[in-house]
Amino acid sequence: MHVKFNSLNQHEPLVISLCDPGSRYDDRLKAPTRIIGILTDVCDDELILNFNTTSELNLRVYRIDRKNGSDLSTSIESEETIELFNKIQNRRLLFVKDIGYFVIEDVVIGCEDGKSYKDIKAESIETELRGRKVPFIEDNTYSF
Repeated sequence: MHVKFNSLNQHEPLVISLCDPGSRYDDRLKAPTRIIGILTDVCDDELILNFNTTSELNLRVYRIDRKNGSDLSTSIESEETIELFNKIQNRRLLFVKDIGYFVIEDVVIGCEDGKSYKDIKAESIETELRGRKVPFIEDNTYSF
């Protein structure tokens, strides 16, 4: 993990990509596979790193609400960002550059000051192993 700081000793913003399940990091491309898009207009991001259990990522993603008088011709929002916002769903993956994958566990939709948002709670990819049975292997079964 590489945590980067700017010249004012402030943490650099996280680069978060939304990916389909089954995505993996491609070392040759230096990017995740099955990427849907990079999340923009992210705020209130909180990353809780736990080295003996699953880590958490909590964040809020905004989208301008068309129904409340916002004019899309004056906003920077495009059809791609609307589609990306709509694809934020449970069980999709978030890839945080230099940190790793997180599984979206909970999405809460809300509206504030004419802007729709989604509060996202995600846990590190180790949660995929939760509830899976590991077979018992007796001692001396394999020689290394």
